[in-house]
Amino acid sequence: MNLKMLNILLCVILANILGNCALGSSSQNGEDILENETLNFGPETLNELKSNPNFIAAYGNIPAFGSLEERKKWLDTLDLIYTEVNTEVNANEREMSKYFYPDGPIINYGFTNMGVLKVEVNKEIEKSFMDEIYQIFDSHASRIGVNEVPLVFFRGNVSELTELSDAADLNETENNTNQQTKSGSETSKEKPNNVPGFSFMYGLFGLYLVCRIRY
Repeated sequence: MNLKMLNILLCVILANILGNCALGSSSQNGEDILENETLNFGPETLNELKSNPNFIAAYGNIPAFGSLEERKKWLDTLDLIYTEVNTEVNANEREMSKYFYPDGPIINYGFTNMGVLKVEVNKEIEKSFMDEIYQIFDSHASRIGVNEVPLVFFRGNVSELTELSDAADLNETENNTNQQTKSGSETSKEKPNNVPGFSFMYGLFGLYLVCRIRY
């Protein structure tokens, strides 16, 4: 390989390296921005949620946070409270089972990336009922040192649920619904995908410049 071809090859390799570094930095910055935009909840978030047309009522308070890491830890705390509430108290029966559709108005519950616990119901409910449900969550929260845990009630859609003919099927449906609620409400950390074609384009551009200079 003569010196001219070696220089061209080195320029192409260098251009590819620079392209990959630029894309990697862009991807990381995009991930940080997305995460910061997603986890920006605080004490004022409850007032924002009240503007939702499906909002019914809010209990408790969201603490103030000084960093993204504190918000992540708060979501871990809500996950722990949710898990405690969702734990089976008897065989195939959870603490919330008797309130769940079709025996009760609740169609799902969990926590959201807005920093609150969430309960969805399929019909109008009395304040006494909401007080009772909040007491369940609040009691579990108090055991781990959380006071006035934030919980929001929303109207939901029951169209995808069907009445079941026996208790065994009902318990299985509750199990599936609760698992879907948790996975759907956890914070999503999507990472922007790199576009490999850009590295190749940088290489071609470097080769073009070398050829222009040499010839």
